[in-house]
Amino acid sequence: MRLFEGDTADEVWLDAAAEVRAGHPLQRLDGRGGPVYDLGRVVFTIKEPRCRWVHSRRPAMNPAFALAEVIWILAGRKDAAFLNYFNPRLPQYAGRGDAYTGAYGHRLRHAFGIDQLEHACQALTGQPNSRQVVLQIWNPQRDLPAESGDPAHDDVPCNLCALLKLRGGRLEWTQVMRSSDLVLGIPHNFVQFTSLQEVMAGWLCVELGSFCLVTDCLHVYEPRLDDVCSAVPTPPPNGEPRDLCLGEAASRAALDRVVELADMMTVSGIPSADLVRAVDACGLPGAWHDVLCVLAADYARRSRWPALVSEVVARCRDPWLRHMWHSWERRRAAETGLASPSDDQGADSSCG
Repeated sequence: MRLFEGDTADEVWLDAAAEVRAGHPLQRLDGRGGPVYDLGRVVFTIKEPRCRWVHSRRPAMNPAFALAEVIWILAGRKDAAFLNYFNPRLPQYAGRGDAYTGAYGHRLRHAFGIDQLEHACQALTGQPNSRQVVLQIWNPQRDLPAESGDPAHDDVPCNLCALLKLRGGRLEWTQVMRSSDLVLGIPHNFVQFTSLQEVMAGWLCVELGSFCLVTDCLHVYEPRLDDVCSAVPTPPPNGEPRDLCLGEAASRAALDRVVELADMMTVSGIPSADLVRAVDACGLPGAWHDVLCVLAADYARRSRWPALVSEVVARCRDPWLRHMWHSWERRRAAETGLASPSDDQGADSSCG
């Protein structure tokens, strides 16, 4: 078992990438997406969960898709159309139906006949020293392979459960995974579950403790080995990430408003003339407003409104989100040969 511990998600991810680059013995396995190289059991510990972004990964990740996953999970949804809007290639990995069978949010909030997030909040409020708060995602009736060994369905959850503890007045979160991909999966898992941890800490009115992710099979797909081996540290953004913590009622209201506006963008569409006005008038507090800005920027990008991309991103006050967005823009510009709209106006200069 390998242990990677650091202040930020980027630090621990780079430590794992360095082991691959150093030629640590890897087991070659056949996976459904092609050959993979397995590092075995790995434990990541992040001391500052708000520093959740792996900004040194190349190619840069799309922060809008990562944040869309977060609000989709928090909202307890399983519909495929919402996520597919932000990542049209997702059906290649998770199936082509109208809903995702293994959707984490639906399983946490609906699938077992109980809202596990709400119940966990109540249990830890009533007994802060409880060691019995476990959030279950894996469902053996649906997810165990067939007797032939074939997968039960196209969207078998990689995440199995979460263990929540209050220690020293801080919420600690341990996420357990059966398998995870270092390049495509782990950076998103860090964002997903540290965000849930932060939201839950707000519900409980406690400080944020460390985040731990345990995976039984950390692997790299063969075509991605070059991406891992070429990864080099990049400076973190200047400034602190903004805080998602709110009391439960305010948090629910903020989530509902983000979901409402995101649905308008992905389903009915917001006209270009109304997009900036909708962002400015949303009434969302702090970090939740920043989340909406990134989603709206991606909506403007997909709608081919480059000037609006810059306008909306300029309204985001979280330096980490701006940094991730501009890295993503540079990646897209390199892939398409088009100029990055924000870079045209020098908006990246304040982001490190």
